[in-house]
Amino acid sequence: MSNAIEDPRVRAAIEHYLLDLENTQPKNTKRNYRPKQEEWKEWCQANWPAIPDVWPASVPQGQQLPGDLVDEGKLLLFMKEVVASRPPKKGKRVADERKRHLEAQEAKRAVKRRRAPSDTIVVGGGGSEYESDSDLELYESTLKLQYNTVRGYVSAIQKLYDEQKSRESILRPGHRSGTEGAQTQHSCNDLEPEEEGIHGQGVGTLRDVYAPAQIPDHTNVAWSERREIACALRTQVDFLLGNHMLLRSGNRLPMELADCFPLDLPNEGFKAQGYTTKALVVVMNCGKTNQHGRMEYGSALRHRDPRSCLIGALAFWLFWRWQVEKAERFPVFQRSEDWYETKVLRRSAKEPQAPLSGQTAREWTSRFYKKAGIKVSKVSHAPRVAATQNADMAGVDEGQIRRAGRWNNGDQMTGCYLTSCLSNS
Repeated sequence: MSNAIEDPRVRAAIEHYLLDLENTQPKNTKRNYRPKQEEWKEWCQANWPAIPDVWPASVPQGQQLPGDLVDEGKLLLFMKEVVASRPPKKGKRVADERKRHLEAQEAKRAVKRRRAPSDTIVVGGGGSEYESDSDLELYESTLKLQYNTVRGYVSAIQKLYDEQKSRESILRPGHRSGTEGAQTQHSCNDLEPEEEGIHGQGVGTLRDVYAPAQIPDHTNVAWSERREIACALRTQVDFLLGNHMLLRSGNRLPMELADCFPLDLPNEGFKAQGYTTKALVVVMNCGKTNQHGRMEYGSALRHRDPRSCLIGALAFWLFWRWQVEKAERFPVFQRSEDWYETKVLRRSAKEPQAPLSGQTAREWTSRFYKKAGIKVSKVSHAPRVAATQNADMAGVDEGQIRRAGRWNNGDQMTGCYLTSCLSNS
C-alpha cells in the first residue's frame, strides 16, 4: 500500500505519536473499543472489497471506501444491520431475562407433568434445560441495546476513523455529519421498553443512585466488620473518594500517597486565630487523561458528619495500617523512592505498593452496598454518578459540578450524569 506521506521521518513521527496515544489510552476504554472495532473490521471484510495496493486515492462522491476504512454510509449501514438489529450479548439484563425464561419453561413443564396420564413415568423430573417439544418455546431474547451501548459503537469506530485520518488512509472529509443524529434518533426510538416489570425498573433512573442519607449507613457497615477490618476501612475510603471527589475507579485504585497533599484555605471554614482550614487534594496521574494536557486534581473538605467524612475515613485507614495492624512497614519519608509508590488503596499488607484490583474492589463494594441497602446497577461508578445527581438536586451550579468532576464538555456531564427532573439549579 502506498502512502501519501513520502517523507519517512514524517511517517515515523505519526506512528510514534499514534502508538503513544494508544499506550496512554485508559485500559477500560481500550478494552471496550477493541472488540467493537474488530467487529467492524470483520463486517467490512465480508461486505466490501479490500483496500487496493495503490492507496490512498480519490473516490467518486457517493461511493463507499474500500476495506475497513470508515465513512458515514458504511457506518450507518453497520449500525442498522449489525448493532441495532441484535439483542445484547451479555450483562445482567441478559442473565435476568434467561432466568425468567427458564422459570417460565419450568412452570410449563410442571403443568405438562400434572396433565400427563397417571400411568406415565417421567424420568429425571424436570428434563433438560430446553425441551424440544413444540409447545415449549425456545429461548430468543427480546431485549434491545441501550443508548450507551449504541453510542459506544459509534465512539469506537470514530476512534478508528481518527487513526485512519492521521495515517492519511482517508482523503475524504469527516464522516460524522449525520451519524451522530442518526444513532441518537435510533437510540431514543428503540430504547429497551419498560416491559420487564420489577426486574428492569429503576435501572438508569433517579432510583439507580443512593441518597446522601445512605452514606452514613455505608460507614456503619464498614465499622461493624469484625473479621477483615483492613478491607472494610479500605472499602470505605474507596467509596468516599468516589463520592466526595467524583473520582472514577481508574483514578482511585492506582492512587499513591505522593499524590495526596493538604492545601490551606484561609477564607473557608471555621475562623479562629491560629487555625486554618485545610483541604485534602489529590493529583490525578492515572485514569482518563485531560485532552488539554492540564494537570487535574480532586479535593475534599472535612464533613460535619464524621460518618460521611472522607478525611476522617482516610485518617482511620492509615492509622490502622501503621499503628494497629503493623503488618506494613511505616513509610520512611527521607527518600522519595522509599515511599512514593505506596498505594492509598493497597492490595494487601504484604504488597503496599501494588494497587487494589478492580475485581476485589467491586466484590467488597457490592457486599457493603447490599448490607447498607444501596441498590445500584453500576457498582464501581455509582459514587461518581450519585454524587453528581445529588449535588444537582441540592441546587449546586452545573458549572461547579462540571469543574469538580473534571468534565471538559458540559454536554457529556448533562447527557450521561445529570437529569432534567427535580433540579433546583
